Amino acid sequence: MLKIFKIALTTFIALYVIAMILYLLITLTGGHTAPKHLLRNSFFSSSKLLNFYIYLILDVIKDVILVLALILLLRIGNLFEKKNYFTAYSVKRLNLAGKCFVLVAIMGFFMSIFYHYSFSENIMESMLLPFFYHFMTLIIGLGILVIEETQKCAIYLKEENDLTI
Repeated sequence: MLKIFKIALTTFIALYVIAMILYLLITLTGGHTAPKHLLRNSFFSSSKLLNFYIYLILDVIKDVILVLALILLLRIGNLFEKKNYFTAYSVKRLNLAGKCFVLVAIMGFFMSIFYHYSFSENIMESMLLPFFYHFMTLIIGLGILVIEETQKCAIYLKEENDLTI
């Protein structure tokens, strides 16, 4: 099962990075331009082009953090494959991956508010799907942090058990 997880995660990371690069190339070469209208003055500027590029830069940063979190999960999978379940290294990687997922969710939520407030006519309707996506990312991040806490407790109990023998 762990091998299937690693193959699926590696494939997803590769496809996500390729899609991210293609999106940037299309956007920067003019194939995908800023939305036609800035419906409301945004938080940053009244220029639709500047707002679009601020959003694009923040989106790239968010995507890089997400790829980092996925790579950390892949490394944790490698540790588990080697039967290194209860190590400080795995706890540290779980902690960092969980925090990355939480950060991606928070950034994504605020970026959705910024983007849809600036460029969408119907804010609530257009934010429904991104809200659930970011909420699920937040739940995944918090779940990883819970697993990290249980790993810490397991390491402590393992060390205590080793001392009593």
